[in-house]
Amino acid sequence: MADIESIRSPLGRARSMGSAHEGSHHWWVQRMTALALIPLLTWLVVSVALLAGQPYDFVRNWMSSPLAAVLLMLAVFNMFYHGWLGLQVVIEDYIAKKSSRVAILVCIQGAVIFCGVLSMFAILKIALG
Repeated sequence: MADIESIRSPLGRARSMGSAHEGSHHWWVQRMTALALIPLLTWLVVSVALLAGQPYDFVRNWMSSPLAAVLLMLAVFNMFYHGWLGLQVVIEDYIAKKSSRVAILVCIQGAVIFCGVLSMFAILKIALG
């Protein structure tokens, strides 16, 4: 008796072994984080340029304002998330061995989470005193 795969059309075989339908979501999220980074990083660069040369107490008071603290945390979160998404794509595309790819992805995810949490803690510590 013939194997069921041998009698299916090439399109039928491709459909059953196709993508996991997550690539478009990943692509979309990466573009949205990039779009969100435009105003956030513009605000951050202008703010840091205006704060250059100011004493520590002045910068701390600026970071204590709710708007500045929230925007700074959004910028940091968005930068780490966008970077993680980009690194994930690069690793998935260029590392062929599955075990190495998984190990590298886990290490990168751990590093991103650790640095992100550390950054958020630093911002909150400065902002809240």
